[in-house]
Amino acid sequence: MPGVNKAQRIALKLLGSAGEEAEEEARSWFLVCPECGHEISYFEAGGLRLGPPSEGRRMRIRCDRCQARVTHDLVHRPEEPGDVSADRPSG
Repeated sequence: MPGVNKAQRIALKLLGSAGEEAEEEARSWFLVCPECGHEISYFEAGGLRLGPPSEGRRMRIRCDRCQARVTHDLVHRPEEPGDVSADRPSG
């Protein structure tokens, strides 16, 4: 699995079939930089999501684009049927 860190690999293996659901869920949540608007999926940032909603949560990380170490908002953007991810700004 390219782009998957060691902790994610272990968790996905332990979760079995629920791991696919956790990865899919993590890919529908995005961390948004308040400084430059750059977005990264929670999964790409190294996380997995399975459980209750996290709307309104925030995480302090360094932005890949502007390099500011700021608190990013966690935003849910489920993919709609027929949704093309190219429509979403890649930041």
